[in-house]
Amino acid sequence: MFTPEASYEAVCRIADLVAEDRYSEARPLIDAMTEIEDVVPLVIFYKAICIYEDKDDLGCIRLLSRFIERAPGHKKVPYARFTIAICLINLGAYAEALELFATVPPDYPDWEKEVAAAKRRLEIQRQAIAFCSGLRGVTT
Repeated sequence: MFTPEASYEAVCRIADLVAEDRYSEARPLIDAMTEIEDVVPLVIFYKAICIYEDKDDLGCIRLLSRFIERAPGHKKVPYARFTIAICLINLGAYAEALELFATVPPDYPDWEKEVAAAKRRLEIQRQAIAFCSGLRGVTT
């Protein structure tokens, strides 16, 4: 069982490790805190970031959505929304990513670049679907 002081110290250590891109070292500390993640939503946030680095976009979206539900006013929510949008792009859900980018302040780092890239990818996706729609029912 974690005391508030031990929880605070552990979350600070995890934050430092994640900031240093030492995800494999942070992960065991995060996993040890599973019992308090609903009380300390930052544990969920840092777990999501580690999972993102493991290229698990769906798992990252699930965890960051949970983080936002548990701590909607937290200062890391824009970061969480931005990261979810990036995961959606990785999954090919460009329209959904653009919707989510609209909830992130436009002065957020790389916002403009990522939104422009998502718009380009969405347009290419729409063009490909339009080209293929003429193939429905055509047999060779």
